[in-house]
Amino acid sequence: MNKNVMKRLTLVCLLSILISAQATAQGYGHNPYYVHLNPTFALRYYGIDSTNTPLLLSIIDTAEFDRARNAGFFLAERNRTEAIPHLRDRFYRDLRKDPGVLDYLGALYLLRVPDILQMVHQYIDSMLVYHRSGNEAYFSNALYILTDFQDYSRFEILDQVMNSDQPHWYIGTLWRYANSPHRDAARAKLLSFVNHPKEETREDALGTLHSYFPGIATDSVLRLAALSDPSSRVRLMAVNALWPSRADSICILICEPIALTTTDTLEFESAVFWVGHPQSPSSMAALQRIVNQRTETYFREYVLRDIEYQRAERPPAETPVLVMLDTLAAWVTQCGGYGWVGDAAFLSELSGFVANAKGNLQANDSSNCAREVTTFRTLVDEEYRDSLDGDNRFVTIEGWKFLYYNAEYVLERLPEPVLPVQLYYFRATVQVDRSVLVEWGTMSETNNYG
Repeated sequence: MNKNVMKRLTLVCLLSILISAQATAQGYGHNPYYVHLNPTFALRYYGIDSTNTPLLLSIIDTAEFDRARNAGFFLAERNRTEAIPHLRDRFYRDLRKDPGVLDYLGALYLLRVPDILQMVHQYIDSMLVYHRSGNEAYFSNALYILTDFQDYSRFEILDQVMNSDQPHWYIGTLWRYANSPHRDAARAKLLSFVNHPKEETREDALGTLHSYFPGIATDSVLRLAALSDPSSRVRLMAVNALWPSRADSICILICEPIALTTTDTLEFESAVFWVGHPQSPSSMAALQRIVNQRTETYFREYVLRDIEYQRAERPPAETPVLVMLDTLAAWVTQCGGYGWVGDAAFLSELSGFVANAKGNLQANDSSNCAREVTTFRTLVDEEYRDSLDGDNRFVTIEGWKFLYYNAEYVLERLPEPVLPVQLYYFRATVQVDRSVLVEWGTMSETNNYG
């Protein structure tokens, strides 16, 4: 789930306890927010002896709400079942008065009382009558408990109790229905937020769709957001969600303009990351354009570090060798277009070796395929290392990083080339000690070395 949604979903004590996200006492001073989050610290804050169980039970019965609910949570976390009747009584006594009685349900939820679902439904019914408006967090947390038990029967109340002007609780609740009979309806509600005026809401909705409602339709929504959302932050988030598709051109198309214009350091770093992450000639060229147009020292140095580590990535093991050769052929053309390999005759020669290798592989001749790729790799390496040979052929460091290493990865997947040898004679003689002496001669020296 999107991190922002989860943060909001855990702001109240109930969910903080449920997911064990309690705050520690150090440094909290007298901030009542943290008092609300940590029962142990809260009792210490109020000067209550947490080792005195009868005192804690009496606090649940009679004290004001904040002390009572913290005492209840303290006992529930320690599975003190003697607190159950006290929590139950306090819940029903204050049910109509205060939406916060949900926290007593939270403690009972931790104690796994058998009628917890019945009590949650009673709470929701009471809330709909007495506290319908402005209590999105309480409704969301009540629905959280129900869906934790696969009870999805209250889905229909979402539209009644959630404020569309502050939809983070709405979005933070919808993901709970991703595996329910209401999945399609929940997804439709999330889609209604992807064009919301608030950047944060769009980001939450898209992140929730990606995490809990994946598929082709969601990818289409993310792609549209990546290309057209007015917020660079949302566009970057959408690119991040789309990345498993390895849409290199989309990464560069969307993120290069952000890297060229943003003044926000985090946005810049994220955009540069996605521009460079494809590890392809086009990503290297985009990084060079960025470093050539940004004048700020930090931004330039950041991109130059990324350029230093750019090179062809080893493809996944399941990538067919034919696909790898197609990539190599495309990269020869791209490197020539960027001025990293020349001249035209040399480019044509390199392309010919790749085409021959592909033809041999398609003819099930992997040995000759490997020989063609080996020659390709050798030529690329020689021209890169010999810049003073006086001819027009050249390979820059950028071209070498992509063509040499890509050829290397192809060869890793092929058998070693077999050297052709024509024998003049072959003789095997059994010796006295029963070992075998093998002797042979070849027609010429050339046959020994191919």
